[in-house]
Amino acid sequence: ISGAPASGKGTQCRMIVEKYGLVHISTGDLLRAEVSSGTDIGKKAKEYMDNGMLVPDQVVTDMVVSRLSQPDVRERGWLLDGYPRSYAQAQSLESMKIRPDIFILLEVPDDNLIDRCVGRRLDPVTGKIYHVKNFPPENEEISARLTTRSDDTFEKVKSRLETYKQNSEAVIPTYSDLLNQIDGNRPVEVIFHEIESMLQKICTNASEKKLAKANGKPPDTTASKKEWRGIPTRLNNIPHSREIRKYFYDDVIQATKRAIEDKKTRLQIDINIPELNPEMVRAHKLTYLFCWRKLSIKPFLSSGCLSYRNPHGTCKRFISYLC
Repeated sequence: ISGAPASGKGTQCRMIVEKYGLVHISTGDLLRAEVSSGTDIGKKAKEYMDNGMLVPDQVVTDMVVSRLSQPDVRERGWLLDGYPRSYAQAQSLESMKIRPDIFILLEVPDDNLIDRCVGRRLDPVTGKIYHVKNFPPENEEISARLTTRSDDTFEKVKSRLETYKQNSEAVIPTYSDLLNQIDGNRPVEVIFHEIESMLQKICTNASEKKLAKANGKPPDTTASKKEWRGIPTRLNNIPHSREIRKYFYDDVIQATKRAIEDKKTRLQIDINIPELNPEMVRAHKLTYLFCWRKLSIKPFLSSGCLSYRNPHGTCKRFISYLC
C-alpha cells in the first residue's frame, strides 16, 4: 500500500491487519528494531543514520527481505507499508521473485493533504492524533497540551509531497498490472470497504487455485499479463490482415470483460505491434481503428480515447482506450 503523507495509509493498514491478520511491515519500524537489536543490518543502517545520511536501497531491501523470510510472515502473509520507495528497491524485489498480489495507491488532492498535515496535533500523553478542524480535542485540558510535529509546517509538507511523488512515479511502472488507485478523500469506512472487496477477491482466487491444485488441475493463468501472447510469426508480414485484427480484438475484449468482473471503472490497454515494414503505417492505423470501431459499439464501453504514437523513434504502435 502506498500513499502520500496524511493520506490515511496508516489507518487503512491498521484496519487491513485487524481484518486479515497480515504482518504489517513498515521500513521505519524495521529500521528502529534492527538498530535496537544490534543486528548486522542494523549496524550498517545506524552508521548512515548517525551521519545524517539516507540508508542505501540495498540495506533497506536486505532488511525487508529478512523480515519477509520469517515464519509468521510465511504463515499469515504480508502488507508492505510505503515500500518499495524507489525503482531500485522495486527491481530488487522483482529479481528475487517477491511480488505482491495487489498494489493499493491512496490518492488525495495536495490541498487536502497539506490541510491535514498543517492542522494535525499530537497529544504527548496518550499519543492520540487530533486535527484542529476535522477532529478537535474533547476538552480544554487536552487542547492545552497538544503539540505540533516539527515537519508539519507548510513548507516541509510541500517538500515531503514532492519527494513522495518522485518516489511513487519511479515505483508504479513496476506494478502497473497490479495497481488499484483508490480515492482517499472519503470517509475511512468507505475507503476500507473498497479495499476489502479487492482483498476478498484475491482470497477467493487463492482458495480456488489451492483447491484446483489439490484436485490435480492446472491453475488458470490466462489473466496474467506476462502470459499474454505475442504476434505469431506467420502474421508478422501482414499486419493489416483480418486475422491479426481479430487476434488483437479478441484479447482486448477478454481484458475488458475481466475488468468488468473485477468492478474496475477505468482500464488502459496497450497493444504493441513491431513494425517490420515502415511502409505499413497506414495498415497499422487501420488495424487499430478496426479494434476501436468494434469496441465502440459494445454496450459495456461508455467512453474512451484512441492514441497512436511512435515513442523514442522506435517502430511500435499503440492503441489505448478507457472504459
